[in-house]
Amino acid sequence: MEQEMKAEIEMIEAEKEREKLVKSELLSNFLFKPFSPSESQKKMLNKISENEITFVSGPAGTGKTIIALKAALELVKKGKYDKIVITKPIIEAIEELGFLPGDISSKVDPYLASFEGNLSKLVGVGLADKLLKTGVIKFVPLSYMRGNTIDTIAILDEAQNTTISGLKLFLTRKGENSKMIVMGDVTQTDLNLRRGEKTALEDAVDRFRDIKGVSYMKFEIKDIMRSGILMEILKRYES
Repeated sequence: MEQEMKAEIEMIEAEKEREKLVKSELLSNFLFKPFSPSESQKKMLNKISENEITFVSGPAGTGKTIIALKAALELVKKGKYDKIVITKPIIEAIEELGFLPGDISSKVDPYLASFEGNLSKLVGVGLADKLLKTGVIKFVPLSYMRGNTIDTIAILDEAQNTTISGLKLFLTRKGENSKMIVMGDVTQTDLNLRRGEKTALEDAVDRFRDIKGVSYMKFEIKDIMRSGILMEILKRYES
């Protein structure tokens, strides 16, 4: 019995070493596809590189997601972190998710779709799939992060749709050498806020903007790159 347990432990350890080797080889060899960030996007990249926590707000189409992913992948490629944790506030949808077939992973896959698309633009479909399958990039619903410590680089997207307590939950997961990116569009919250009530993202920016190691990046309508007509649409909504 003891010999069987020893053999099983050795197999588990060997599998862990194999996974480490696969990850190491994958990360040391992958290349980015040609990508030219705008001046505003370069500013966001610099803020992420230079700070422990970066809050980012701005309208759809400004490239928040692809820049957050690029910044995170560059740090992983340099060996500063071994994985990227991505999360979104889907707390309001958890009850409905229970009625869908499959495990929790398959239920939250649709929430990862925007990241998968941008990941493919950065490194290609094949490599994007490998990064996800090997766990270099991992998606965790925000409500499942309680009790965990983040010791790598983590991205919280759609921050306008979490509560202040939800954002507090995410930020207090931060480990000593980790890096966090929190982003969203405060004009598109799905929460039923009272008139004049701030989103969690706006609250955090006001609350933490003077802390060393915390930065804030705000994109404007003029920074939209997704579609020319989108800029006009958003202008009409604002007016």
